Amino acid sequence: LLQGGLQAGLVAGHAAVVPHDPAELAVERRDRAPALDRQQPGLALLDRREGFQVVAEAGTAAESIEQARRFQPDIVVMDVRLPDGSGIEACREIRAELPTTRVVMLTSYHAHTAALVDRYCDAILVGDSLGNVMHGLETTVPVTLEMMILQGRAVMRGSERALVVVDMPFGSYEASKEQAFHSAVRILKETHCGAVKLEGGVRMAETVAFLSE
Repeated sequence: LLQGGLQAGLVAGHAAVVPHDPAELAVERRDRAPALDRQQPGLALLDRREGFQVVAEAGTAAESIEQARRFQPDIVVMDVRLPDGSGIEACREIRAELPTTRVVMLTSYHAHTAALVDRYCDAILVGDSLGNVMHGLETTVPVTLEMMILQGRAVMRGSERALVVVDMPFGSYEASKEQAFHSAVRILKETHCGAVKLEGGVRMAETVAFLSE
């Protein structure tokens, strides 16, 4: 998606819930300058990719709809849980008004939510944030591979068409590319999901290459 000649993207979700400097949001369509939270390196990374530019952020469902109308982006990255409501409803409204805009991914942790979001997005992420949302953990560090597999199975039962991506939790892949392979195999075999996700940037490039091969 990042290399497909896409022209603009709107990022909406908890990662973008920040106090915005008005100057940052003064986005001119003529030069499509990005409005980025400089504290969010992931957004800046997207913006640096050739053929892809982040043109706006939104911290709420209402803001995401408003920004989508204004910029008519090719892609919207959306979270299910937003401070003022459901990302599902926001997706429904955006897709109704802008049928050519693609909603890339929504987060789900169980079969019911997966069934709701499946028709509105291209991919469903089973995020390790389930530790915070479902189990009341303060961080995602305690989340285990078994927890991810359990919820991955649930999401797969509720999804019919979207690509289901399961997070690899902390401690399940960092030690070596072989450890990452064994953890990824467990997730894929036991959930039947379509992909796994790991974090780490450049330092994980060798591991990602190994898994891809």
